[in-house]
Amino acid sequence: MQVNIIEQLKDDTKYYGDLGKKYLSASDVSTLLYEPQKFKQEKKSAEILMGRFFHQIILEPNKPMDIPIIESSTRTTKKFKDYLIENELEMYDVMLEKERDLMLECRDKLMSVMFFSDLIHDSNNKFEVPAVTELFGNQWKSKCDILHDEFVIDLKTTGNGKNFRSSARSFCYNSQAYVYQKQFNKPMVFIVIDKTTLMPYFCPCSEEFIEYGEKNVIKATEIYNKYYSENKTEDISQHYQEILL
Repeated sequence: MQVNIIEQLKDDTKYYGDLGKKYLSASDVSTLLYEPQKFKQEKKSAEILMGRFFHQIILEPNKPMDIPIIESSTRTTKKFKDYLIENELEMYDVMLEKERDLMLECRDKLMSVMFFSDLIHDSNNKFEVPAVTELFGNQWKSKCDILHDEFVIDLKTTGNGKNFRSSARSFCYNSQAYVYQKQFNKPMVFIVIDKTTLMPYFCPCSEEFIEYGEKNVIKATEIYNKYYSENKTEDISQHYQEILL
């Protein structure tokens, strides 16, 4: 049965659609911890859109691009707004040409470094590999960017590479690393490029990072069980957080 599910989850429309929504994922952790009322609500932003484009041009360069791209200085110009209305799109469904060009620059810089090019283009690599496993009583899904012989690899862009250690914790990438390591039984590494400086980074995960990710997953699980599981005990409208001052 699980093999059949894995095959279905290879299809992005099912991974992100109704089938995939039956599972928890690492991307749910930060929402459950910090904005649980927005659990499973679609998130849109320029950063998410650019990240999606960046992943595709590296991992699936031959796949037709389904992100509309428009030449406009900002998302506030009349030209941009008219395009949204004419095509019945939302603001962050459309990428600006300058954002596309930046992502192409990031790709070219990353792939110009032999270490990263060899790692990403290893002939044994598998791309966009889904997995499902039980963690703390719930089913979790994931789809890793690259399954390498030695690592599970995830690609990231950042606005400040020097602060990636801090932002990785803020965005709960430690939870992603914990979940992926449990599912694929390989060490997790992040390949990161700074969108400002074009500096690439190789970021393996420390034991402390993974342990903190596990704690976040446990906390997120408790919130999910309390407000969203089949056996939920409370209404999400009653949720609050306590801060010791």
